[in-house]
Amino acid sequence: MTSKQPYVGFAKIYDEIMCDVPYDDWLNYIKAIWDHHSFCPKTVLDIACGTGSMAVRFAKSGYKVTGVDISKHMLDIAREKSARDGLCISFINQDMRSLETQEQFDAVVCLFDSLNYLLEPADVKSCFSAVYRSLNPGGYFVFDVNTHLRLSTVGKDTIVFDGSWYYAVWQDFWDRRNDWWQVNLTGLLDRATIGTGSTKFITREPSLWKTLRCGLKKQDSQ
Repeated sequence: MTSKQPYVGFAKIYDEIMCDVPYDDWLNYIKAIWDHHSFCPKTVLDIACGTGSMAVRFAKSGYKVTGVDISKHMLDIAREKSARDGLCISFINQDMRSLETQEQFDAVVCLFDSLNYLLEPADVKSCFSAVYRSLNPGGYFVFDVNTHLRLSTVGKDTIVFDGSWYYAVWQDFWDRRNDWWQVNLTGLLDRATIGTGSTKFITREPSLWKTLRCGLKKQDSQ
């Protein structure tokens, strides 16, 4: 089976591939940003939450958490992890460009360069507008992005992951014609193909981000 959506099959091995991500450090960094601004959120919306690694950590830290992701396969894993830890986390299958929530949140986060998946300025603007609608007055939106300089200087690379029950090949390169970074993923699980697809990441110059705030105001970090 092949798929143009890499997170269909990739969801099954995502946590294995990303096992070195310092999730606890990310949690502490975000909490430090909030503390720096004397901000004490009670509710957190995690956009592009994936398999819920950060959502679970937020919930264990005492926050009421809702996770959103476009991939229902990633959310299936997130729900399993939440249930296994006895946590009460709501997970919603939605596109962050057209996000509609039933409630507003004190804080919204979008981590691990997930905004770089949005290839057009209009998509970023739609996402920011959705975030603004989802925030309580005075709420904070914390996100990170990869810059044009960072991605355009990454060399072409191929990484092979040879696990005990899976085999995956990660190929990435900078596409100069389209001005984006592309990742091609192929994976095998129990000798069957779990997915082949590509993911594109684009970056925008800082001047463009200023035009896309949609009511959001920039706050300096530490």
